[in-house]
Amino acid sequence: MNSTHHKDAHFFWKNKMYDQEGWIHLVHYHPEQFVAPWEKQVRQFVLDWVREDEFVNVHTSGSTGPPKYMQLSKEVMRRSALMTDAYFELGAGAVTLLCLPVEFIAGKMMIVRTFVNGWTLHFQRPTGKPLLDRLFDFVPMTPMQAANLLTGSRDLGKVKTLLLGGGGIPRKLEARLRTRYRNRAYHSYGMTETATHVAIRAINEKQDNQVFVALPDISFSTSTDGCLIVHAPGLGQSNLHTNDIVRLLDQKHFIWEGRKDNVINSGGIKLYPEQMEKKIATYINSPFFVAGMPDSALGQRAILVIEGREGEVDELRLLGRLNKVLSKYEMVKSIHYLSHFPRTSAGKIIRGQVVDWLKNSIDD
Repeated sequence: MNSTHHKDAHFFWKNKMYDQEGWIHLVHYHPEQFVAPWEKQVRQFVLDWVREDEFVNVHTSGSTGPPKYMQLSKEVMRRSALMTDAYFELGAGAVTLLCLPVEFIAGKMMIVRTFVNGWTLHFQRPTGKPLLDRLFDFVPMTPMQAANLLTGSRDLGKVKTLLLGGGGIPRKLEARLRTRYRNRAYHSYGMTETATHVAIRAINEKQDNQVFVALPDISFSTSTDGCLIVHAPGLGQSNLHTNDIVRLLDQKHFIWEGRKDNVINSGGIKLYPEQMEKKIATYINSPFFVAGMPDSALGQRAILVIEGREGEVDELRLLGRLNKVLSKYEMVKSIHYLSHFPRTSAGKIIRGQVVDWLKNSIDD
């Protein structure tokens, strides 16, 4: 057994439980057990992880640009796995579920955490509606998965600790988690370079809480343009500059404002689309986002882009509602439609492609 692996690690695969020796044997010698594309990704990552190499190849989701391929230290991944286990007080024997793609770091880290911490990991095909067929101590999900489980027949209450990541969480979903979900729910902030989360925000406290708290031995500062800098020497990142605009409260706490790439400068006023989207999410049922378009008077003007066709939304009614929740500077100047948004393989909207297309089709 690998000296860095925990003796109690178990893997539940296709209705059969394997200890780590049996699991590694299955992965090595029974490729017929891994047929579907997502299953092959699981097998390939386990093979990569148990090799003697010091690094694994990983890549980002590509939601803000082309996916970046990089090598990530296995030691950094081990340390991150230990931090997660300690922060959420899980321990050996914790029953967990992997319902995220192993293609990206969040899915990979669930396998690493199981090896390192002695968890029992159940696998499930990544889908918008995970099947919760038993009690789980810890499950990372996307906001969309959690929203689907809250509205469907599946019982999110079977998850003792829910961790949401992969982007912002709609305000409507947060409100429903506070009123309908009785267990622990958190929002993670992290990236591929740090082997997932470096800060955590509690979601379902009694009051709306937007403050991210650093994990132990991690601290933050900001650059001159207000972007977060992550100091995580234990994870191989002493000064990691991000494109996330934040309001830094102190070295351990911040409030996320939005992506620098998306900030709209309208008449000298900086608008943060992600914050605007949280305010208006209650009033729009289709996928949407706020973007900036060139404007001869303002420099940029805010517009609303909805996935669908013109005529499917009562614009006068919607604009009336938006006018009540957006400030006069934030108020969108027009609404535009696209039948289908381009998305990454992780399901994130590729805003840049839509904005480029709109710039060529909308007159200033």
